Amino acid sequence: MALPVCKVFNFRNFVVISIFLVCHQGSNGFTVPHLIPKLGCSRNFYRSPIRIICTSATRTRIKSLGQLVMLSKRNENVISEPRVFEEAVDTDFFKRIVMEVEINDKTLRLETGQVGRLAGGSVIASLDGSVVYSTACADLALEREDAADDFLPFSVHYQERSSAAGKTSGGYIKRDGKPSDEEILVARIIDRSLRPVFPHGFFREVQLQSWVLSYNTESNVDHLALLSCSAALLASPIPFETPVAGVCVALDADGDFIVNPPREILGHSRLKLFVCGTETAVVMLEGAADFVNDDKLAAAVDLGMRIVRSLCGGLRAFAARALAARGERSMTQLLRPAPDALYRDMRDRFAQRLFGGGGSTVQLP
Repeated sequence: MALPVCKVFNFRNFVVISIFLVCHQGSNGFTVPHLIPKLGCSRNFYRSPIRIICTSATRTRIKSLGQLVMLSKRNENVISEPRVFEEAVDTDFFKRIVMEVEINDKTLRLETGQVGRLAGGSVIASLDGSVVYSTACADLALEREDAADDFLPFSVHYQERSSAAGKTSGGYIKRDGKPSDEEILVARIIDRSLRPVFPHGFFREVQLQSWVLSYNTESNVDHLALLSCSAALLASPIPFETPVAGVCVALDADGDFIVNPPREILGHSRLKLFVCGTETAVVMLEGAADFVNDDKLAAAVDLGMRIVRSLCGGLRAFAARALAARGERSMTQLLRPAPDALYRDMRDRFAQRLFGGGGSTVQLP
């Protein structure tokens, strides 16, 4: 059932604030909201996907922009094929599962199985001297009732310890204090990227803990934190089966794209874009731009999503290998999805009232 809704998003909102969306890739690919033919509406507070099909006028504008993917040869091989393997250890007490992938000639490594074996899932992510350790725990007791009926009690705690940079407080209190503004913002990025991807009908309490164990002070580690948290959820019995990854895309002084740039380049870049997504969808875009044209921005999203898709494919193989090594599986029996008849009844009763008007069309599930 197709219903009309508002037209397209205002592009200037993108460069000022964050956009949260689920973009379903179609034959015409994907890009920023007012350029794409198929786009899913935000599922930030509810999980029912809404598909928006833009008007023919918007499609005409897309074609008039010419080719959106303007990637130089420098960006064609920015990421290698992920490798998942079992690394040899000196004991039979555990198995260490490793995923390695080359990004910008630097090795990104994920490993699980040795540290944090009592957690539901634990992953250590390392890249260019930075190390992030993340764990995922949840209440998975079958005999216990759900903590909520219509809300996922999901919490994310991200901490950049002073010891990660080789520093110790010189005052009387040696412990790290309350989270800084940057730590809170990174935790929000992780929450907003993972929360919409949890399966329908899962309402058990879930906690993610992410610590920066080593920091090289030259590059941000927010993409490492998101990747390790996603891998920890996938490698646990928690019924979370959709890999999520994120990368930062910026522009250097020559106007070329650079993935996961150093802080020095990021501070002077005209484009700072954090792309989070799955194998088939953009989950979240966050960033800022200084007079960057549409096709350049669309190419940045395309580059980020090519890397995200490759990482998600590796995460899926990594999680399958990790669960098999531990003899566990995803506890999908905890899901309590709403019946399809309820969706149809609510659509027939309220869809016309909520989405009436001219413009694009909406298809409810």
